[in-house]
Amino acid sequence: NYGRTINQSSLISSIIYDTITSTEEEQVLLFCYYLMRNYYLCAKRLYQAYEEWLITQANSFDGNVHFIDLKCGPATFGLAFYEQFKDNIHLTYTGIDGSLEMRTMGNKMINDVCGEDVNAFFLESIQDLDDDYIESISKEPTLTIFNMAYLFSNIDSEFSEKLANHIIDIMQNINYNKNNYVGGIFGKEVQKKT
Repeated sequence: NYGRTINQSSLISSIIYDTITSTEEEQVLLFCYYLMRNYYLCAKRLYQAYEEWLITQANSFDGNVHFIDLKCGPATFGLAFYEQFKDNIHLTYTGIDGSLEMRTMGNKMINDVCGEDVNAFFLESIQDLDDDYIESISKEPTLTIFNMAYLFSNIDSEFSEKLANHIIDIMQNINYNKNNYVGGIFGKEVQKKT
């Protein structure tokens, strides 16, 4: 299952895992067909709810936004963010996903929808957000947003705590290196770190 545990509807789970033998690439296509639209629309509603605040924050950095999408899938939340704010921002997108097939689809989607408007990078692991990477994305002041929309949905509490602490360390490193504003989007709330 392309590196993830699926907890979606039993119908889709049974279609994908019980009755069909499919490749990882086919599983990603099934995900895109059956689930991506719902996730996209949820993301759009979230961004619409915070549109004025996010534009104000981005404007304080000359419209420069770096969107770091943890467990990015086919870049669903990044695409929704781009569509919502494309007239107001200069977007750099970093998608992180353990699935090569999801990263490949995300890259294709970003290129097809955004073209040259978005500078996009795809990484395999949060460990790839090391000091060198942080330095490379911090050359000028930027509003940095971490999207964690389904990141903690299928992991145990001990691993969740370790992962959360690692993310906090990364956020602090970005924030302290270049005085960037770092935000995290968690479900229906925007958490701010100053």
